[in-house]
Amino acid sequence: MVTKHRTTLSRAYAWAFGDKNETSMSLYSGPIKPEEAGAVVYKSQKRDCARVGWLGTGDACFLDPQTVRKYQDHYSEELDWVTTFMLPHHGSEHNFDPDLPVVDAELWIVAAQPKNSSWKHPAPGIVKAIKASGAKFRKVGSSPNSLLVERMVVFWPG
Repeated sequence: MVTKHRTTLSRAYAWAFGDKNETSMSLYSGPIKPEEAGAVVYKSQKRDCARVGWLGTGDACFLDPQTVRKYQDHYSEELDWVTTFMLPHHGSEHNFDPDLPVVDAELWIVAAQPKNSSWKHPAPGIVKAIKASGAKFRKVGSSPNSLLVERMVVFWPG
């Protein structure tokens, strides 16, 4: 459907929801029971905690404290394990307020390929705020030079 009937699918979402970005999906990826892991090796450094989760936010809108709190409540069991956080809607300032951080991640990433320079994805203020917090930021696009590869080894005792 997505590759062969993209326009039809887009129209169906627009008809059903008004804005297809409102149907966004978040995805957590990480160990089922990270608290049971004995250690983790990440970027050649051994850690005592298996903080290896990845959280993608799709086009979620994190502009008000109530929405952020609801999201944090929903992902309450996963957030402590997230080390990589993907900013919503390509890092748009219309979807994310850096003064309302969703998670304390080490790496904040954005997938953005500027087809239209007026989009300003990611928003410069968001990138600046992330870097000022001491976290790492990475923009991934269609260029092979922007490729992001994460490798981690998790050890479970016993």
